[in-house]
Amino acid sequence: MQNSLIARGPELAAVERLLTRATTELAGLVMEGEPGIGKTTLWEAALATAPGRGYHVLSAQPARSESKLPLGVYGDLFSTVAPSAIQQLPSPQRDAFEVAMLRADPRGLAAGQRGLSVATTTLLRAISQTTPVVIAIDDAQ
Repeated sequence: MQNSLIARGPELAAVERLLTRATTELAGLVMEGEPGIGKTTLWEAALATAPGRGYHVLSAQPARSESKLPLGVYGDLFSTVAPSAIQQLPSPQRDAFEVAMLRADPRGLAAGQRGLSVATTTLLRAISQTTPVVIAIDDAQ
């Protein structure tokens, strides 16, 4: 973990425990606190550490304006998914995913929520078959 973080020993230890535990089971970590106390800096340090430990990182750092957009953060979160994984999705799921990512014309229809939900689950399962996955979203909004 980065040494540039000062007086963050307990928080860094919590991140280390999460990354260790998450190799064998589902694990979660929520960082809460007032604005400006360094949550994003800690979050970035954790994300910098994860790939070196073998994790595939899906992350998003949405702007406040994106918080009200349907699927506003989805594109950021899934931007690092390999095209080969997307191509393995069944056609209806792949179509829903591509529309949600704004890579395909919806042909008059919005991305179906069920198709997109199943596509997301399928992608996460496929990625996690070969490497542990960290899903990190900065800011709860």
